[in-house]
Amino acid sequence: AYARRAAERKAFFLSAINGVTDADTLRELNVADWSGWGGYLSRRAAPVPLRWEDFIPGADGVPQLDRPLVMEMADALVTQIAQWSVDPPDKAAFGAEPLEVLGDAYLLTGERRYVEAFERGLGIHGRRVDQVAATVTDPDQLHYATNPYHDAQIVRVEMLAYAYLSMRQAGLRPETHATMLRTVLRGCRFAAFNISAGYAYGNHQVYESGGLAAVAALFPEFPECAAWANIASRSIRLHLERETYPDGGYMERCGYHSVAMSYAMHAVATIRLNRLESRFPELMSAATLRVLERMHEWDLAMCAPDGTMPAFGDCGASSHLRFLRRGAAVFNRPDLAWPVHTRAPGLVPPGMAPRRPAGTSVALDSHFTVLRDGWEPADFYMAIDHGPMGGQHSHIDTLGFTAYAHGRPVALDAGIGTRYEDPRYLTWFRSLRAHNVIAIDDVEPEKVAERIFWRPGERVEAVGLRSRAFEHALGIVQERTIYFVKKLGWLIHDRLCAPGGAGLAGRRIDWLLHTPYGLVAEGPGLLHGAGEGGGLLVLAGNPEELDAPVLEKKPSAVPLREARGMRLWDAGRRLGSSMTADITALAWRRKPVSATTCEFAVALIPYQGARPRAQLLPGRTGWTLRVNGREEIIETAAG
Repeated sequence: AYARRAAERKAFFLSAINGVTDADTLRELNVADWSGWGGYLSRRAAPVPLRWEDFIPGADGVPQLDRPLVMEMADALVTQIAQWSVDPPDKAAFGAEPLEVLGDAYLLTGERRYVEAFERGLGIHGRRVDQVAATVTDPDQLHYATNPYHDAQIVRVEMLAYAYLSMRQAGLRPETHATMLRTVLRGCRFAAFNISAGYAYGNHQVYESGGLAAVAALFPEFPECAAWANIASRSIRLHLERETYPDGGYMERCGYHSVAMSYAMHAVATIRLNRLESRFPELMSAATLRVLERMHEWDLAMCAPDGTMPAFGDCGASSHLRFLRRGAAVFNRPDLAWPVHTRAPGLVPPGMAPRRPAGTSVALDSHFTVLRDGWEPADFYMAIDHGPMGGQHSHIDTLGFTAYAHGRPVALDAGIGTRYEDPRYLTWFRSLRAHNVIAIDDVEPEKVAERIFWRPGERVEAVGLRSRAFEHALGIVQERTIYFVKKLGWLIHDRLCAPGGAGLAGRRIDWLLHTPYGLVAEGPGLLHGAGEGGGLLVLAGNPEELDAPVLEKKPSAVPLREARGMRLWDAGRRLGSSMTADITALAWRRKPVSATTCEFAVALIPYQGARPRAQLLPGRTGWTLRVNGREEIIETAAG
């Protein structure tokens, strides 16, 4: 039965997907020729497309903030496409997603040259895909990057559809209609075929389903559209039901939260704009929309003061302002617009008065804790990951953290670098030592952690954490307690214990921090880094128990000021490798230990203006943090 089903699937793929012809497409659309289709489409008022990450149709959907970059990219693309070879079809035409910007440029200017560039680019793309598809007898036989049949191909169709429909009244050539509609039919059939093959955990099937839903909304003329809508709707509903925590956090536990959320939201915004809710009942149900709203609430809770999402796992330190902007508009949530208002006010949804979010620090069900003392760009913020692996995109950053103060990052997570093809991806970015954690020897441990207490407060907040990452291999348990002294800084207290008697003797135990501040050792237990109008003090308690700090430069994802208001897609294209930079990597190694326990106590004191006088002093039950004569007594022994 399995072999018979596999043969049936292969036959369907070869005939109904890979073998689709122009004649098949015309027959599906019930039109005689492409000139007739072009005339019909030019008169069709709806459905209309939405620009990626937006919710307003037409030229108004291209924010003023984007327009200079849009025109620059479109003009450059016109020049590039003019140089593409037709026979053989240029390899550069295979990835046709950048053609989206030609739709923007045409909407803004009405200039014919953008239409001509789109038609030429789409035509060469179609020839290139046909050339590759002629070699494919099974959708899984080619490498992902060169295969026209994979889970992201429907997103390419979606972006081409935006430009195509934006130009629907521009007198497009019959050949353009033929290539585009065959691309739509083949793309939607393959996405439906692929999704229906079986449930696949993770964001890949979510974005494939989101793409299918959006394209199905835009081309109701295909008789199969109702089936595509149902397949996509059910898939998104099931994924969101099964793969989100009660607080809205995505279970892959990394920046791919934004992928699952945003691709589904693009479909939701397209469907709602065109009043097509009845065609997508499972996706547009109150329950599914409430999950998506909670995902935006999670995004808001995790949002750093500069509008970025911490680069936990396979993600860069990317701006999420566009996602919050669209969520604020779709769900009528002025609180979601607050970070947009403070960082990119020109992107606030029209007519909306942003509202400061009600809460600050929060212990999330998705195994993150956020410590913050306000919602202004200069306020203090720390996000801590104390959860499990969530899938292939998680890193083993057990009890890692990121932090901000005075409008600058204090501690950064390495993220993934520029791209997965970066040769440092496996050797560095995914490694334990690329994160703000405890490292023991060269062990790459498991990711097993829990939050054991959470204590909010008016002046000092504390979160207690336990890691069993090293327990299986080394018999060592780590407890990390982070104390947040609002408007002042953090004390990170770590205690390692080998309860089974294996001991810590002979182990290299390092306390790690990655910061954009250029740290310099100024004395026992004291590091200082100067910054813009201020700096950072790093204080170690009991410095006599530590070796001299090792300071190196290591690559990390870095939040860029110029990327804050940009679409994530555009930021990657425009800024590329500059989104990764070498920053300071601090390793403080514990001197040899003969006992079964040891501890670290490290304070991070960011400051603005004059450098403070600061000390970290041991006491009978914990530590005293003294800054400019003011003392904070932190009783670590009490837990």
